Amino acid sequence: MWEQQIKGLLKSTALVAASKSNPGPGTSQNRSLIPIPVNDDRQFNNADGFAMVFDPAWKECLKLGELEDKSIDEKIEIVIKHLNDHPFVQSEPKQARQIAQFRVRLLEL
Repeated sequence: MWEQQIKGLLKSTALVAASKSNPGPGTSQNRSLIPIPVNDDRQFNNADGFAMVFDPAWKECLKLGELEDKSIDEKIEIVIKHLNDHPFVQSEPKQARQIAQFRVRLLEL
């Protein structure tokens, strides 16, 4: 259920403004904003791909009360259990846990 909510969050889009620097003589500086997908349903078998889904999964578990009265290690295991179909968790489970620990410390989750 909440996995679908996370995927919905990951489908959000962002607007990227073109550079305001002088592009040179004879070129137009009137550029429009282009919508690009920030995140989508693709899952990448790397640390960055894992970190991109770990943070929203942590927040969703927290919101649902799944992390109450648990140690940091227990909390990480709960979140990783929800992400067990992620290719990075499957191929590099030890490194995924190290990245999760780093994310928790970095973001003070």
